[in-house]
Amino acid sequence: MEEFLEIINPLPGYHILEVTTKSGDFTRALYQHIQGFDAELYVAQYPGEHEDVSDLENIHIQIIPKYNAPFRATPRSQDIIVFNNIFTQHPSLQRVLKIAYTALANNSNIIIVEDRATMTKSVEEIKNILDVNEFRSANEIIDVFEDKIVITARKLHMWGNGL
Repeated sequence: MEEFLEIINPLPGYHILEVTTKSGDFTRALYQHIQGFDAELYVAQYPGEHEDVSDLENIHIQIIPKYNAPFRATPRSQDIIVFNNIFTQHPSLQRVLKIAYTALANNSNIIIVEDRATMTKSVEEIKNILDVNEFRSANEIIDVFEDKIVITARKLHMWGNGL
């Protein structure tokens, strides 16, 4: 987990959104990582196996009742969006990525973390989907987790949709 957290370099006032089907240790690790930076963690919980993380101070939890419902985020309100164990399973990827693109500030990161055992798309397919949806510099980060795949991409200023 420490290697994964190294790719998230929070700055004071950062807003990080985790979109997940599995809140728990991963969410707690993200929360601990941003402490001391006056950063905020937002969690959009889709149906799945969630541990209770409401004990974390100043965490913003949004419960999404079904997969075809979108998560909510205001334009340019997030500095990093982490899709944890949901990206390849979501039935409306185009819709979710459009929301993510709008919600991210310019020059921000999108991070996809998927269990290798439940992935329904290849790494190249995911990179292509990201590129089509205006996320650039998609990279697979290997050797971070044994049982998970990590892909990062960026929303670049003045590219794509111009937001």
